[in-house]
Amino acid sequence: GAVIQNALIGINTTDNTTIGFYNYDFGGGIITMDNSFIKECEKGIKLAPYGWQSIYGNGPDEQSSITNSFIENCVIGIFAERNIGLDVTYTEFNHNSDDIESYVSSFNLTSNTFNNGVYMYSIYPNIYGSLVNDNHIYNEDFVVLSQGNFSPFVFDNNRMYSGSGLWIEGDLDFEVTHNDFLGSIFGIFTYFSGDNMYNVIQDNLFSGTEWGNIVLGENDTEYLTNCFENTAQVDMEVHGSASIFEIQGNEEDSESAGNCFDAKIQTASNSVSFEYWTKDGFENTTSCKFPGSGNFIVVRADFELANDDCGSGLVAPNIPTASVRDCNCDPSKNNCKGIIASIQATIDALLNNSTIDIWVKTKELAKLRRCLDKLIKVHVRDLIGRGNGEDAINFLSVQTDLRYKAMAYAIIMDQMEYDKARQFLNNFVTFTREEIDFVNTQNIFLDYLADRENYTLSKSNRSMLYAAGKRDNPTSGYSKSLYYKLTGDRILVNFTHLDGSDSKTREIKEIDKITIYPNPISDEYINVSIDKLESESIYTVSVYNTMGKMVITQRIADVDTRLDIGHTKGLYIISLNKDGKTIKTEKIVKY
Repeated sequence: GAVIQNALIGINTTDNTTIGFYNYDFGGGIITMDNSFIKECEKGIKLAPYGWQSIYGNGPDEQSSITNSFIENCVIGIFAERNIGLDVTYTEFNHNSDDIESYVSSFNLTSNTFNNGVYMYSIYPNIYGSLVNDNHIYNEDFVVLSQGNFSPFVFDNNRMYSGSGLWIEGDLDFEVTHNDFLGSIFGIFTYFSGDNMYNVIQDNLFSGTEWGNIVLGENDTEYLTNCFENTAQVDMEVHGSASIFEIQGNEEDSESAGNCFDAKIQTASNSVSFEYWTKDGFENTTSCKFPGSGNFIVVRADFELANDDCGSGLVAPNIPTASVRDCNCDPSKNNCKGIIASIQATIDALLNNSTIDIWVKTKELAKLRRCLDKLIKVHVRDLIGRGNGEDAINFLSVQTDLRYKAMAYAIIMDQMEYDKARQFLNNFVTFTREEIDFVNTQNIFLDYLADRENYTLSKSNRSMLYAAGKRDNPTSGYSKSLYYKLTGDRILVNFTHLDGSDSKTREIKEIDKITIYPNPISDEYINVSIDKLESESIYTVSVYNTMGKMVITQRIADVDTRLDIGHTKGLYIISLNKDGKTIKTEKIVKY
């Protein structure tokens, strides 16, 4: 084992290079870390772009590995950007500001202990979802913003204690199964995760939560055989205009949804209606299978599913889950594209048929659109796996949904063809506010990539990004992610519960209450502003040049502090400490 301590970056795999007009962070560094410690660093580990060759059919990529180790007292434990080559196992994260912060990255996280939050951002669609399995997650959130992934984000067999639960904000293909949500404010929060996808929350235990599930905006989730106990407020809160999958249960086999409720389902009067299938809870309102009442229809099922496997550590039930029902094509037979076209034609015919009962049409369209999304992703994965990335781009580009056009753009970005990406955006015909926001966000990101060290986010672009990140749609997470990357400020989701009480959204961390400005600066002064100082704590601020030499350090005694960093032009690192622990760092450019 090894010990790395008091470094700006403990392990850095980044090789920064400028080619043409763009600045590239190349990777390639494979790290193997076993029985080691990383302590008191700005970033414990920084991972650069890596792992895409095998995805695009260009040969295998080895995985970096972190196992049986400790990452402690860092601002960020692991920072990853466009990296899909990391396995983290049996590792403990303690007293970091954030345990993991990633952008357009995927991991395998297995049997770890997290204490200070995992934040997965994507500025444009990610290719493969992460596997998060058998972890203990304490005190903080696990946050996944718009991913636009081709294969599911799998969150399985984890135990979440207190904190704010699992947050899904924006377009995400996911499977959340066999987890324990214990004493958290929310178990799972889903916000505009997207429509027409096979998303499932199944066989989870929600115990002692304030709210079991919160649903806002457009979603397509099935809730199957979950168990709720000791819920303080509501098991499932479905907000105004929010949607879940139209059929909760298995209509084809007349099987129930199988959830065992404590505080039932509560919907807004204008939420999107759905069918809830149950046998035991159809007439027996005292049964835990009774879902309650609201803007949904309770349908009698012939078969009631048991709740034998709620929570972690048990074998998945032998029932048909949402991801394996009859919707298949065989890439080896080259029949996917034809089946996709056939399903689309059926959808078009249904839409133009005015003789079918409106609710029957709604249900059939919901099933067909889910199937269409699944098969499009199967076909694209096959094209990419065979090295036909250009065919995948062309196929996705002609689809009407922004989700797929964004995926085409993501393939271009993953290959670091930034001029081609810019051309793609220039040719993107926008019709909706969501499409305009996506194109504007990506253009800002490409501007940043062209000159990372000297890039300054203009006031107008900052306002545009903030407005895009605040909008209610599945791709707003891309704007949220870029806004946080460029400003250090998070855009949080706020709402009012159906009973009129204020939302208990993620508590704003101390790092979000600190502002360092201006940036860039033309004179010798910078300002540090803190919303509130804790009287019993000691705050200090230090300034370093790019060689790591300290330029100035001083104690902070007031909420507003002014520092004189001298007349030398260049890049500076500002480090703010509370009681000896770094709570925020930021780069400042002086010209």
